[in-house]
Amino acid sequence: MNVYYLRSIVVYSGWLTLLDSLFKLAIDMAISNIVNKQGYDY
Repeated sequence: MNVYYLRSIVVYSGWLTLLDSLFKLAIDMAISNIVNKQGYDY
């Protein structure tokens, strides 16, 4: 039970890390898109 609990925590934290990195990547892409659009406007 304890080992299964620890393993589930590791898997859950791994998913959180993956989601966090994907979220940061999406934010970076959105910011670069906004900067590119502003660059074209001016």
